[in-house]
Amino acid sequence: MLTRSGRFSIMLVVFTALFCFGLYSTARSILLQPISEDFGVSYTGSGLMFLVSFLSVLVTNLAAGRLMQRYGMRVVYVASIAGISLVLLVQSLSADYLLFLLSTFVLTLFTSGQNLAGNSIVATAFAGDGGSRLNLMHVFYGLGSLAAPLFTGFLGADRLEGVHQTIPAAIADVLFPVSGLDWRGIFAVLALLFGLVLFWYPFYRFRMQEAATIAPGRAGFRHALGDRLLVKITVAVLFAAGYEVAVSSWLVYTLEQGAGVSPGGAGLAIAVFFAGLAAGRASGSWLARTGRLNTILFPLAIAQAVLALVSLVAMDWMPGLFALAGLTSSIFFPTLFYKVAQECHASASGAVYLTGAGLGVALAPFLVGVAGDLITIRWALAVAVLCALLLVPAIRSVSVEEAKRRLTP
Repeated sequence: MLTRSGRFSIMLVVFTALFCFGLYSTARSILLQPISEDFGVSYTGSGLMFLVSFLSVLVTNLAAGRLMQRYGMRVVYVASIAGISLVLLVQSLSADYLLFLLSTFVLTLFTSGQNLAGNSIVATAFAGDGGSRLNLMHVFYGLGSLAAPLFTGFLGADRLEGVHQTIPAAIADVLFPVSGLDWRGIFAVLALLFGLVLFWYPFYRFRMQEAATIAPGRAGFRHALGDRLLVKITVAVLFAAGYEVAVSSWLVYTLEQGAGVSPGGAGLAIAVFFAGLAAGRASGSWLARTGRLNTILFPLAIAQAVLALVSLVAMDWMPGLFALAGLTSSIFFPTLFYKVAQECHASASGAVYLTGAGLGVALAPFLVGVAGDLITIRWALAVAVLCALLLVPAIRSVSVEEAKRRLTP
């Protein structure tokens, strides 16, 4: 059984690393335009990095569960963090877009390992309170994402002008000294931050129990495919992750290029998005403890779909509405993953998680880029809206299947 210091070390390392991942994910979204301009690629070309991520997820899907069973969750987790740090450094030195895409493929191998192993570590270490802890853990992803506009503004002169427009000049001059780093320099700093996470020595000293709370009778990806509830959760994760990541990846670019919003206004919108994400996941942690979390998922899915549709139609005169997507989408992902962790062995939960999340995270942002070239960037987030609409019946289907399972002896 883990001691209090062991649990503290898990929370410190896993939560901090997820903060860094949120920082990276949102910084990449903010810097999507300068990255695309540096390599001279179209909207579809920009979206290719998300499609490449999907191919990487397929590889991780096949290997991660077995690696965790053979070497343990902690080994996979530490190797993933070290790999992220190294590959970010390689990306910062990429001479052409092909090398950048190849390194994105490798980077996603490691970020998938980080998320899978990190979620499994927390769900196992905090048995009985896993849903609450997973929601709390993902608050740190939201906090990292919320800090990203300040982070990129602090380091990069290219984004400095836009950030200055959102706060008083006197404060901006103190908070954002012009250091002149472009996106490459910012990626190098991110590599350093990920590397520093690994230096918390107490994280390596205690014995970690391996997936003790997960029923061993449900091991294996093939078995997971035969489980109706797990398949339905996977579909729901796909749409939930697709909506959240499509909006977060393209919101800044879409508002600037499609709705004529200033860089400062777009930066403020993405900050509001992730503030809502952090607040929603914090409330999700509280709701999990009260036992009320499951009762609000379906009504929340409906509210999110309505808000997404209105946000798309009204973007020209209310461009900031999409920023509220962070609040509505915040609870779905960690809650659905915890449902998976309760139903199957680590290898199967990893397969379901990576299949649903990987498809959503990779395909939805890529299709936004394709839509940007086909129907203009103004309407490209219709892909995200479609994900929000499809999430409603998916969540309903999960609830119905859960009710059937509870009634089955």
